[in-house]
Amino acid sequence: MKKYNVIFGNTIKKFRKEKNLTQTACAKKLKITQAQWSAYEVGKTGASIELIFSISKVLKIHPVVLICSFFADCRKCKQLRSASFNEYMEILNLAPNLVVKDKITIHK
Repeated sequence: MKKYNVIFGNTIKKFRKEKNLTQTACAKKLKITQAQWSAYEVGKTGASIELIFSISKVLKIHPVVLICSFFADCRKCKQLRSASFNEYMEILNLAPNLVVKDKITIHK
């Protein structure tokens, strides 16, 4: 397993639990199996950019939070992954190294 897959998995698991959703409920919304969702959460499977955007819609979080999962050593990204919903919205507003343009996030 790659480090960033595990961090990504931990991130989606944290937000899923914070929103009191089951793996089955999330998988159903994405039209995948619970086993596939579980593979993402434990880091066995990586996610495409399309899937990242789909998961962000299911979890009702900004996609930049999930994209930051792949930048394991970035201080701002670490803050985003550990933040609550309100905290991560505040961090996004204050993060000078994250630029959002037309739904594409660029990490400087």
